[in-house]
Amino acid sequence: MRTKLVSLLIVAVLLLSALALPSFAWSTEDYANIIANGQGIRFSAVCQTADDITQAAQVGADYFNIAPTLPFADALAAMESAKAAVGEKTALGSIEGKHAAALLEKIESAKFVVDVTNAEEADAVYDAAKAANALDKLCLRFRAKAKVAEAWLNGKEEKVDIIGLYSGNVIFSAILRTKKYAAIEQTQYMQLQTKNRFGVILHRTYVQSFINFNIKGMFSFRDPVIAAGRADCSQSWDDLIARGYTVIETAYPQDFAEYLAANSAERQKLLDCVAAAQKASTDGCPSNRVKHYNKALETAKALLEKGNVSSTAMSLARVDLDAAVQNLNVKDGKTVQGDFAVTPARVGAAVFGVALVVCLSAFFRSRWAKKKSK
Repeated sequence: MRTKLVSLLIVAVLLLSALALPSFAWSTEDYANIIANGQGIRFSAVCQTADDITQAAQVGADYFNIAPTLPFADALAAMESAKAAVGEKTALGSIEGKHAAALLEKIESAKFVVDVTNAEEADAVYDAAKAANALDKLCLRFRAKAKVAEAWLNGKEEKVDIIGLYSGNVIFSAILRTKKYAAIEQTQYMQLQTKNRFGVILHRTYVQSFINFNIKGMFSFRDPVIAAGRADCSQSWDDLIARGYTVIETAYPQDFAEYLAANSAERQKLLDCVAAAQKASTDGCPSNRVKHYNKALETAKALLEKGNVSSTAMSLARVDLDAAVQNLNVKDGKTVQGDFAVTPARVGAAVFGVALVVCLSAFFRSRWAKKKSK
């Protein structure tokens, strides 16, 4: 019995020690990598004209959703116009050199998203892009089953990027189409739409398929009817990103650029908060406070490492981590939620509990003894 008690005490001490250990600290290189990698959020701008492309490119759009009727020559010229405008702003000093270089690089790598519903439409767009020497800029969004896109791609010697699409509210159909599109090498994203504000494509059960099939999710606000009852604004964008979507298509590229700037600012705040939190000391702190601190710190670091994270999630994580650090520094005898302190009330409750157990034990023993004597 004594050996068992000693073993239990040792295990308890080890567990408490583990709770009191500070989280593993990031190095300077870790911070540098996080800043360099930036956010993983991407956006596509709905563009009706060549001027729309120029304006969207200047604010950092990754994709331009254009109509098949817009000539590729005009679209390419619009991108060149955007690069010239960025160069002009740089010369005037309104854009920092580092920011301008990143923006020009993004314009160079940006692509045109064109919607098609069958192989014939895909052929027409493909031929037009090829004639303009712009196949490397083309991304076809197939509003059809994966087998249609795959069969069409197999017939092309020079491949292009594609985006899969599912619009509906049947989770098994959504998962199956996502799986089939993800199996196609040229698929960049899987776009999901629904009329239902609480549609299955917004649930964790479905969103997990992005991870399972190693593909990124896309959501478009181009058609309000299938935009899950949400408006094309920052609140909706943040909500979709929080649910696991990486690419957002919007008719308001300037507003989305402002949202991304705010998201980056929140990311920097959280990064600074983590850096400060890791300097906190846990010496002599109650184990429950250290446990909360470690959990809050790990949550914040996980969000930063993930990349595509909503502003709201980062803000909540920062507030929680700040509170956890402040609780570590409570030295004036005050308690926080979860602390165990010896008080007269608790001593009285403990004594009463022990007395009750003893009395009940004695009572049942006496009753048992009387029954046995009979």
